[in-house]
Amino acid sequence: MFLISRLQSYIQRLFTYYRIKPERKYKAVKENVSGAFYIVDGCCTLCGVPHAEAPELFGGIDEKGNMTHDQCFVKKQPDSPNELNQMINAMAAQEIICIRYSGNDINIKNRIKEVGEKSQIDWD
Repeated sequence: MFLISRLQSYIQRLFTYYRIKPERKYKAVKENVSGAFYIVDGCCTLCGVPHAEAPELFGGIDEKGNMTHDQCFVKKQPDSPNELNQMINAMAAQEIICIRYSGNDINIKNRIKEVGEKSQIDWD
């Protein structure tokens, strides 16, 4: 037990010293594509808000509004200014804080903060 505690402390100091951060602060839904935006596993209530704001970026509900999975997930990372706007709008409109940003882009972080969603940024 003592050895495990010391090892955890050493690893934490390494992360702090070298400013190494895990890719994501929370466990993501397994269906999430890799990338900076993700849905926290077990958080989604299938409210439909992300799909209404950015249907091409989120999975879990089909075009007719039928559930296809137990929870929503990011099926595509935004790769255009319009898609980024849609993703940030979905973050601002969501009922529960399930959509998160784990990236390092300061401009994206600032835009998320501008819509009042700073708490959804993993590493600020």
